[in-house]
Amino acid sequence: VLLERGLRLWETIWRKAQTGGTQTALLEQFADNYAFYNNVLLRLQVSAPDSLYAERTLQLAESSRSRVLQESLHDIRLRLSRGVDSATTATIRTLQSEIDRAATAYSRSPTNATERAVDSLLAAYDALTSATRRENRLIDRTSAPPTLTIAELRQRVLDPESVLLEYQLGDGRSHLWVATTDTVVAFLLPPRDSLTRMITALHASVSARTRHVAGESAVRWRSRIGDADRAYTRGSEALSQALLAPARAFMRGKRLIIVPAGALYLVPFGALPDPDVAAPAAAPLIVGHEIVYLPSASTAVLLRDRLRPASRDRELMVIADPVFSSDDGRVAVNGRVATVSRPQGGAMARDTTAFVRSLRGTDVSAGDALFARLPSARREAEAIVRLVGANKARAAYDFDASVKTVLDTAAGTYRVVHFATHAIFNTDKPELSGVLLAQVDKSGLPVDGYLRLHHIYSLDWSSELVVLSACETAIGRKLDGEGMISLARGFLQAGAARVVGTLWKVEDRESADFMAAFYRKMYVDQLRPAAALRQAQIDMYRSRATTSPYYWGAFTLTGDWK
Repeated sequence: VLLERGLRLWETIWRKAQTGGTQTALLEQFADNYAFYNNVLLRLQVSAPDSLYAERTLQLAESSRSRVLQESLHDIRLRLSRGVDSATTATIRTLQSEIDRAATAYSRSPTNATERAVDSLLAAYDALTSATRRENRLIDRTSAPPTLTIAELRQRVLDPESVLLEYQLGDGRSHLWVATTDTVVAFLLPPRDSLTRMITALHASVSARTRHVAGESAVRWRSRIGDADRAYTRGSEALSQALLAPARAFMRGKRLIIVPAGALYLVPFGALPDPDVAAPAAAPLIVGHEIVYLPSASTAVLLRDRLRPASRDRELMVIADPVFSSDDGRVAVNGRVATVSRPQGGAMARDTTAFVRSLRGTDVSAGDALFARLPSARREAEAIVRLVGANKARAAYDFDASVKTVLDTAAGTYRVVHFATHAIFNTDKPELSGVLLAQVDKSGLPVDGYLRLHHIYSLDWSSELVVLSACETAIGRKLDGEGMISLARGFLQAGAARVVGTLWKVEDRESADFMAAFYRKMYVDQLRPAAALRQAQIDMYRSRATTSPYYWGAFTLTGDWK
């Protein structure tokens, strides 16, 4: 009783918080309180693991994790441009422009002063938009819909072909809830630190494949890759046993709806071996299961309820192959535009050194070819357009693959929006994360070509699917209270029903081939996006050249699977 009173007090404090940033900080502070309370309840299960305590604790876990995201998703229909006076709207837009200018200044000269300017503007923007959202709710006489009850979850989210796996991490022990249409079972898992170490080691084995060592011989490269693959095999088997083995009896033949927590957002569940088959014969989980991710089970209903029908003649919008550098051959020279790109590394590469230095909280270094043209991005985009049909698609390439195109056109009215470019996530300042688009105009003059997260949050899209064919678009800053702040989640909040993203740096050529296969499964074989993604992954796994999870395991689908 005392624990319940304490949690209700925390709820009151959270709801009275003045800004979204304060709410987020509070959620991080008391997420462990929810985990502790759940741990107490689960310890009271003295008879069977499927007692009423399992349902009660799952309800509490859902309630504790879904608040911020639910309200953000609900706010799609309470957009700042709707029902807000013109003066407030103008102030918000002015702040957005000032944030862009300050972020650009910070990238060119990452000093304490320019960083403070960015932080001050971000705080002002957060305070104003939070106040506006509260006012909108009062005007509209609505509030965010409540978290689903267990009965509603069974009726509105689950079906006989699906099973929910919802996780919660804790210091002493972690929890897994398995929910079907007729039962809820709770299991105890290893503590947060133990699971985090396993996940970190798994990602290290994957990143070893992407790390190019100067002067490395072919023999040494093959040896290093072999070591990395063996480390991945060991790590994935251990994670499968820790995270999935308790639920094996409920998983057989089912679609897996996974609600991760903390570091589990970085786990490539589809690439883990099936715990129902003994190693080393076990195939990856994706072979026997369709897998989708949700920030919380309750958000599935919100994603479906807000979906608006797209125009039949607006099937696909492709934004790909931007111009990053003033020495790109597509930049006009003496009034003419070259047709073949010159090698990268000239003026733009020098100009972006400070930008790269400013990306504190990312794994980008000054030596990375961050602004190099992606050789396969155009091939990937053109193949997709051919599958869909040019009469139903719009392709924005080169200089047209710009922030202006995304913000000033009807991009979000297309049923599917596909990005093929670079992306960056900044864990220190998530609002400065984004998608890299055209960095120069046709004359080679610099433009702000960075689609930042705050731009994405301000979009009002009705797209059924957004595909982020770029590196690490499904990862971000882990918040125990509300999941993962990521580019993928940003597009969910912008209105997309589902988002395809990546968990690690993906290879340019193989990713283009994967995306072509994915769209072929959707438009030729007429599969749902989740089913098409799974089949494309299976096909790549079964190909000898790309059987390693490194090539296909990074791709995930977050959102509605129907």
